[in-house]
Amino acid sequence: MLPAPVQWLALALAAMPIASFASPSEHTEAAHPDVLLIFIDDLNDWVGYLGGHPQAQTPNIDRLAARGAAFTNAHAAAPTCTPSRTAIFTGLRPTTTGVIGSSTDWAKVDPLLLTLPSAFGRSGYQRVALQKVDHEHWATDWDHYQPGFQNRSRPTLGKPIATFHIGPIDGVDADHADHRAVVAAIERLRAHRDQPLLLAVGLRKPHLPIQAPKAYFDAFPIEEVEFPAYREDDLDDVPRIAHHRPGWRRSAAAMASPRRNEIVQAYLATVAFIDAQIGLLIDALDQSPNAGSTIVVLASDHGWHLGEKGYFGKTTLWEETTHVPFIIVAPGVTKPGSRIDRAVDLVHFAPTVSDLAGVPFAGDLDGTSLRPLLEDPNAPWDRPAITTGDDASHAVRTDRWRYIRYRDGSEELYDHSSDPHEWVNLAGSADHARLLVELRRHLPKSRTWGSEPLRQPEE
Repeated sequence: MLPAPVQWLALALAAMPIASFASPSEHTEAAHPDVLLIFIDDLNDWVGYLGGHPQAQTPNIDRLAARGAAFTNAHAAAPTCTPSRTAIFTGLRPTTTGVIGSSTDWAKVDPLLLTLPSAFGRSGYQRVALQKVDHEHWATDWDHYQPGFQNRSRPTLGKPIATFHIGPIDGVDADHADHRAVVAAIERLRAHRDQPLLLAVGLRKPHLPIQAPKAYFDAFPIEEVEFPAYREDDLDDVPRIAHHRPGWRRSAAAMASPRRNEIVQAYLATVAFIDAQIGLLIDALDQSPNAGSTIVVLASDHGWHLGEKGYFGKTTLWEETTHVPFIIVAPGVTKPGSRIDRAVDLVHFAPTVSDLAGVPFAGDLDGTSLRPLLEDPNAPWDRPAITTGDDASHAVRTDRWRYIRYRDGSEELYDHSSDPHEWVNLAGSADHARLLVELRRHLPKSRTWGSEPLRQPEE
């Protein structure tokens, strides 16, 4: 059940008279439908329909999933913000654009690169972006871009855990930046306009600091919080290079802390908070005149470890960092309750949304439209999901296997049919030699970043 403050806020928003906003013009008969994009920062598979954690409470994300096509095996194109969002908005992989790290200003890589919002602008859309959507580099591609909202309250927790700032925030949802972004989005849904609308809403949580109003923490009593499954010897069979990820030192400190469950509690609470905001947005959409024709897409840029493999954070090429929620509701195309189990990655995001909206998105793209899978989840699909960690380290995820190859040539292989936690590295097994040869063929061939030559594995 939602915390009491959220129930009151939901009732208040529902009671807001639509007459207080100008009614949208009747453009639903036009060629292009309205599009609502919901981006979540650092949300892993701790979502009800994905089953990433048994205590996750995401009823609103789940009800959105029930309305259309829910991808159960979707993965980030990169395990950090900027390269992931570049791939999402361009349909190009990090190895194609050269945007590998979050410090890269993607707009300077190729200022003329076609992006999703620029394509929609050419088709006559009003383009509105609220909060963190495309990492603030291509603000000129939007007609209105509001990069951030400020919190109106302060954290109440004292000491952080191994530099991880977590804990409840004083006040209610209305004091939080993500709630204020949703309210602004609701105003846009109800505002008068003479054009079809592309509305992108970025929700910053559960990104660090992992904080939410206290009511959400109360929903997860610390003595009942379940720590994710892990093994003390999990890293014994992975390459040395995999041990040296950013943040390993503070992760080790967090794992050794008697308070580590508080990080898990904070993440669960913050995810529940974000879910409540998404619920308000869905309710407002349902009350809008174009609800029956609006395309809705929800996705996270990448996941986050919470103790699995002894790690807290992102940047790895394991399941916890790459596996993300991805939902598409496209009236007339998707069927309610559809589940798509094929492995896909978010490089297909832009060409899919453009295709569904009837917006041309030309170019030599790495991604392609997922419409065939949306229309028939059992349609042929021979592309694995690919995640790029750095210029020469990649993960290849199929319906069954995860293959990782690092820049030094070392490898990992996991069978998700028998090892969903990726505890047993099979890369050194002679029984899987032919499989490795096949999976290596999917490694990105292009390369635009870095100075060291890419070593090709022996076959």
